[in-house]
Amino acid sequence: MSLLLVPATRENLEKSIEQSVDIEFARNYLQEEFVEDLLRQSRSEGIRCWALTKNRRKLYDDIANGDEVLLTEGGTGLFTHYGVIIGKTQNVSFGKSLWPISGENPWEYIYFLANIQKICIDKKQLVVRLGYKESYAVPGSIMAKNDNYEAIGTISKEYKIPVFGYIAENNNNKDFSASNIQSSGARRQGHANFSEEVKTNYNSMKQIGRSDIKNNANEDEIASMNVDYLGQLNRQLDTWLNSSEGKNHEHRELLAQAPDTFSLLCTLSNDNVVSEKSKSKLAKAITYFHLKFDLIPEAFIGPPGYLDDLIISALTIRYVMDYDNKDVVRNSWEGNKDITALIAEIIEKADDLVGPDIHKKLANKIA
Repeated sequence: MSLLLVPATRENLEKSIEQSVDIEFARNYLQEEFVEDLLRQSRSEGIRCWALTKNRRKLYDDIANGDEVLLTEGGTGLFTHYGVIIGKTQNVSFGKSLWPISGENPWEYIYFLANIQKICIDKKQLVVRLGYKESYAVPGSIMAKNDNYEAIGTISKEYKIPVFGYIAENNNNKDFSASNIQSSGARRQGHANFSEEVKTNYNSMKQIGRSDIKNNANEDEIASMNVDYLGQLNRQLDTWLNSSEGKNHEHRELLAQAPDTFSLLCTLSNDNVVSEKSKSKLAKAITYFHLKFDLIPEAFIGPPGYLDDLIISALTIRYVMDYDNKDVVRNSWEGNKDITALIAEIIEKADDLVGPDIHKKLANKIA
């Protein structure tokens, strides 16, 4: 496995990374069998891709399925997007049509990505860790120095970027999370901290307000929604915690636990040790987190609106600990506080945090 560092413009990110390339457009230039293979691997993400110009043949030959890719949007000082390579092809017509370019070197060597995640990794810090000078701006696509990359492990593990299990599976079970990848039957989970196969009951999700859930929603689609939501939650909390309001908020320390708490709910919902009765309650708590217009709507008041989400999560996790097994909760927890103490603190303070009436309503939602 290797790491590709890639500069990117906002225009091209919008064309082929942040949204899928039109499938019919792709079929006009690519063999049908190749398109179907890409869609099989990427599933609900569709076709996402990037390219190298005609003079970068050596680099194109070196990249392989399963390689990690970090894209850095110009002017941000950050690596802003993460993906995993799932295929490549030489097709100058495809490149010219998708990314028009003037000059002698059109985009000819196309590679396709899945597991696209928006990220915020400080570019200067990472390039130094990879063995480059702090001033190195990644002016063109390069393969990172292998020794330095191997010392880090993998980007997904180091920066806790979720990788879907089917990505690892389709790439010969490459070890995206080193020793932390767990087995689940014949499947491989691509990230220890956030399971790809979140077995959430979509009927429970509909019952408490997720009208956008399709009747035929499958595990991968629900898992994808949860992965996207976790990324959004992390970014929102990071921004708020560093704001003047967040730094001075009386419940700052509790609210900072929201992303890890949501991740724990999803991990438990996929653990074979956890009973179906508990999983039904976990599904309701996961869905409540998604709701922006809940009893204390974060859509209106921002991150302090996650206090009710933390309470319904704490009530659910306490149920799992009492009904199933405390150890499965402790072993699944990735946060920096003792999970037993955290759950007890949230429940003890619930009336003060949201008021007795809302506390009671939250308890009734998972009853």
